[in-house]
Amino acid sequence: MLDLRRLRYFVALADELHFGRAAQRLHVAQPPLTRQIGLLEAELEFPLFQRTSRTVQLTTAGKRFLPFARAIVEDCVRAEDYARKLSRGAAGPVTIGYSASVSLNAGFGAALRSAALQFPDIEWTLVEMPSGILNERVRGGQVDIGISRLAPPADLGGVRIERHLREQVVAAIALDDPLSMHDTLRLESLADRHIVLSSAGQASGLNAQVHRLFERHGLMLKPGPAAPQLSSMMTLVSAGLGIALLPASAAMPLRAGVRYMAVSGDEAHIDGFVICREEQLPPPQATLLRFFFNHTALDNLPSAEVVAAEQQGSRPACCDQS
Repeated sequence: MLDLRRLRYFVALADELHFGRAAQRLHVAQPPLTRQIGLLEAELEFPLFQRTSRTVQLTTAGKRFLPFARAIVEDCVRAEDYARKLSRGAAGPVTIGYSASVSLNAGFGAALRSAALQFPDIEWTLVEMPSGILNERVRGGQVDIGISRLAPPADLGGVRIERHLREQVVAAIALDDPLSMHDTLRLESLADRHIVLSSAGQASGLNAQVHRLFERHGLMLKPGPAAPQLSSMMTLVSAGLGIALLPASAAMPLRAGVRYMAVSGDEAHIDGFVICREEQLPPPQATLLRFFFNHTALDNLPSAEVVAAEQQGSRPACCDQS
C-alpha cells in the first residue's frame, strides 16, 4: 500500500515544482523531502520528476499519476475532518419527531434552519406523528429528539423532558359565526359549542391539551367532528361544524372562511415538551438536543392577540410602543 506521507510530499512538490518551497509548505527540511520522493519513485518503479540543477518538472508518468495521488490526499483530509466532527457530535444521523401543530411553529422552523447551518454534516430525518406515538418512539429509540404536545406519563420509563414550552391559545372560528364579532373569546363562551378535534384520538397531544384546558376552567368539552390533519380541521371549522382550539403558532397560515381569535384567561395555554431518552445519547443526538434546549427561537412566538390582529391587518394596542 502506498505511503500517505509520500503522496502528500509528491502533491506538494508537483504544485510547487521547487524542493525548497515544497519543504517549507510541508514544514520539513529539504533532505527528508528528497528522500521520500526517491522512495516513492522506487516503489512505483518510474520517475515522477525530471530534475536539473535549476528546474524540477513532472514526467509524463508523474502528470498522469498526480490526479490519483491528489484525490487520495484530499479524501484523507476530508476523512480526518469528518472524524473530528463525529467525535464532537457535529456529524452523524439524527431523527427528530414532532406533532402536527409543532410543525407550524415558526420558532421550530427557525431552530431547524439554524441547526442545519451550524451542523451541515448532520444527516437529518424528520418525522411527524401524534404525540402519544411520538413519546413511545422516543422511548424505543426510533426517534432521538421529540417535540411533543404530551408530557410523557410517569409510568413511561426511559423518557425525560428536557424543556417545557408554553403557547397561548387561539380559537379558529367560522367568519359567519356570531362569536366572530368579538375581539376576544372567553373559554366559557364555548361551553355549549362543538369543538373540532384530531381523529388521532387519545394519541393526539392537541386533543389532550384542549381537554385539559376545559378541565382547568371547570367546563365540559362538547366533542365535535374530527379530522386527521390541521388543514382538514380548518375545513370543518369554515363549514361551521365546530370551533377548533390551537396553539397561537399553528394559526399563522391564513385560511379562507376562518377567523383566529385570542382566548382570554391566565390558564389559556397549550404546552409543548422537548423530550429524549433517559440514557446518555450518542454525540450527534446530544449535540442537537443541547442546541434545541438552548435555542431561544422556540419561545419566540406571537401572542394570541398578535395572531388575531395580523389576520385583520391591524396591530393590537398591547404591541404599540410609546
